[in-house]
Amino acid sequence: MRAARRTGRRRKMWKAVDMSVKTKKLVFELRTVLTEQATLMDDLLAILAAERQCLLTSRSDTLASLNKQKEVLVLQHSYLDAACHKITERLAAEIDLEQRSPNLSALIERLEPETAAPLLELQGRLRTQAAKVQEISAGNRKLIEAALAAIAGAAAALEKASRAGRIYTANGAVSEEISKMSLMYGIV
Repeated sequence: MRAARRTGRRRKMWKAVDMSVKTKKLVFELRTVLTEQATLMDDLLAILAAERQCLLTSRSDTLASLNKQKEVLVLQHSYLDAACHKITERLAAEIDLEQRSPNLSALIERLEPETAAPLLELQGRLRTQAAKVQEISAGNRKLIEAALAAIAGAAAALEKASRAGRIYTANGAVSEEISKMSLMYGIV
């Protein structure tokens, strides 16, 4: 009977160790996905900085290429986000977290400190990167809006001048008013 009890205990101990190994595997998978997301965010920040330079120097050909790169990064990020969601659900089930859709913070609170530390670091890094992405995107949006407003203003001024017949002088040269406006808006 003692042997049977020992065997039963071993099975229970083995099951507990097995669950711990599974939990560690899921934490490792989660850390890997979060690291990949952080790398993609770094790439996105670099693209947004390059986009800003293109907007400042009016390089539309490079801007189109950067937009395609951003689209690819956003698609990759959405795949990683879906993978992260699946892993967090499996991890929540493994550690008996009673939430329908667990968030990363709730999972981290339930993990051992040494296991949770890298996840906390990655979570903080992703939050910082997301804030930077929003900040740079807002700045780029303002540059685009200013450029569009300048183009609209120049077009309106040119239309007004053409209706008044003031585009060319009597000699056939571009009028001084139009020339100044062209230089001001960087048209010439």
